[in-house]
Order: sequence, then structure tokens, then C-alpha cells
Amino acid sequence: DWWNELGLTLEALAQPDAALNAYTTALARNPACVPALCNLANLNTRRGHPGAAIELLQQSMAYETDSLPAHLALGLALVQAGDSAGAVQSFSVADHLARLPGRAEALIDQGVTFERLEWRAAAERCYRTAISARPELVAGWINLSTLLLRDKRFDAALAAAREAAQLSPEAPVARRQHALVLSATGDF
Repeated sequence: DWWNELGLTLEALAQPDAALNAYTTALARNPACVPALCNLANLNTRRGHPGAAIELLQQSMAYETDSLPAHLALGLALVQAGDSAGAVQSFSVADHLARLPGRAEALIDQGVTFERLEWRAAAERCYRTAISARPELVAGWINLSTLLLRDKRFDAALAAAREAAQLSPEAPVARRQHALVLSATGDF
């Protein structure tokens, strides 16, 4: 839905009130729009309202029980609400869903969304879960390396970049990421 995408863009531009309006409009047009429910829930979690987020995510799972983004967002909301056991359960479901065919790629997309929203720990969790599910997925290693490099965690960024380059030595993006990390560490 266009309104949902607008909401993400507005959040990335640090306009949470406008994003809230965009998500609300998306849900007024389609109350079963699971991505809008998840994004509105994430916004509530970021604003310190995990209870509201949990309600939205439970609603989204009524529409789509195997929504990987909903289970990830629920885990984050439960962490903020202080429910560690519930968070572990939600993240375990997300890990299971990520291992289903075609789901690891969706997890990487969710990680990119979390990065755009500056949820770096959540993005890292997405990339690591995707890599755990499908270690041969070069995009997971590259995105993880990029995130770690931005966080100045050079050794871990280099290890992820090396893995990507070893998995796909012919891929220019893998070689470029490896070279980028090497130059940032001064090992080039």
C-alpha cells in the first residue's frame, strides 16, 4: 500500500507524527494491511508504547499467522514491555519462519527496514537469523557487514565481508564490500 510506504519514508525522515497519519490512513483503507499494522506497531514500540504495539501485532497475526515481520516486531515490543519469555518465544517463531523456503530473503528486507528506522540491533538480529537459516545467502553477509562497519565493529564487519567474498568470489558487490571494509580498517 502506498500509504504504508509513505509512512516508512516519513519515519526515515524523522517525522513520526506524519508517519503515524500515513499508517492510520493505510489501515483505514485496508484494516487487514499487515505491513501497515507492523509498521504502526514498530512506531508505537519506538515511542515507548509496547502495549499498543502488542495489540496491533496480535491483530496482524489474526490476518496472517505466519508473518515474519509481525513476529519480529512482537519480539521487540515484548522486550520493551519486560516480557523476556514472550520475546524469546516470538523470536523463536521468527527463526523458524526464516528457515522456510524464500523467507530468509524477507528477513533481510525486514533488516533493511529496521536499519532505515535506526533500529540497528533489530536489523542485526534479522541479518544474523537469515544467515543462520541460509548461510549461503550472500546478501545477508553483505548487509550484516555494512551494518557492522557503520557501527565501527571492524573485525566482525571484515569477517562478514570475507564470508560474502568467499561465497561468491565473482560477485562485484561482495568484492566491493570486502575492499570497503579493508580500506576502513587500513588493511588495504
